[in-house]
Amino acid sequence: MLEDTRNQIKLMVSSNNNEIDFKSKRLEEKNEEITQLTSSLNIVKKKLDEAQDEILQLKSNISASLDEATTRSIQKELVREVPPAKPKLLFVGTSNIQDHTNMLVNGNPNDNLLCEDKIHLNDKGISILASNIKRAIHTGLHIPLPPARPRSRSRQRPNRGRGRGRGRDYD
Repeated sequence: MLEDTRNQIKLMVSSNNNEIDFKSKRLEEKNEEITQLTSSLNIVKKKLDEAQDEILQLKSNISASLDEATTRSIQKELVREVPPAKPKLLFVGTSNIQDHTNMLVNGNPNDNLLCEDKIHLNDKGISILASNIKRAIHTGLHIPLPPARPRSRSRQRPNRGRGRGRGRDYD
């Protein structure tokens, strides 16, 4: 009986060894396949990168040629004169932006310019802020501001000859 169990154990060990040998050979084959696939993947990635670079280069060439063509057509159609000098200021931070003190009272926001929630600007506040921004841009670009129009012309020219007759007596 002892001999039989020894024989069975030897058979099991040998079958296990055979199975381990078979699995190790398959593992080596799979490892080789993985290395081949990895190298193939790297080659494909390299080709993809080259193709993407080529596409990007072609797109930039097309964009440059279109930009050149459109600037030529725009220059022909340009009616308004552009200021000859480029801006000499960069609007970065708040060092060169116009002062907004006309929106404050004693350092606090002016309640007349705020909505009911006291956070957002109302129409008047937006108008003043837009005016401040416009003034800052014109000042920074050295563009003269257009002359301000008076709000009402009726006070300046009271008798313009309109309304209630022509001002002549007809007998």
